[in-house]
Amino acid sequence: MDYEFIRDIMGQCAARFSMEQEAFGAWLTEDLRNKQADITAILSALAQLRHSQRWDYEHQGCEFILQADRDSVSVSANGLNETEGEQHDEFDQGYQHDSCELHAECGLEDFESMLRAWQSFTQEKN
Repeated sequence: MDYEFIRDIMGQCAARFSMEQEAFGAWLTEDLRNKQADITAILSALAQLRHSQRWDYEHQGCEFILQADRDSVSVSANGLNETEGEQHDEFDQGYQHDSCELHAECGLEDFESMLRAWQSFTQEKN
């Protein structure tokens, strides 16, 4: 998983990910930002998944939904499932190009490591 955390000229945290996982960057930047309580709650739920105390986990954000199970984590743009079934050629062509920005998946351990790094980054002072 390739990513970079930066601060914009206003000091706001932002995340950049490789093309196939851009949705994680958008999720961190748009939905999670520096919401430490949400980050802590998600990390706690991931620990419970790892230790077989839960089967799955879901966190609904303003722009994205995070879904996790014992093996993997995915982030999908809200409303993505509503449009997945559409069979319009124009839509399908555009969707193929933009799908990396709307959905991404990775392993539970990689995600947890990345989220801990984000937590540390967002707690740092400029």
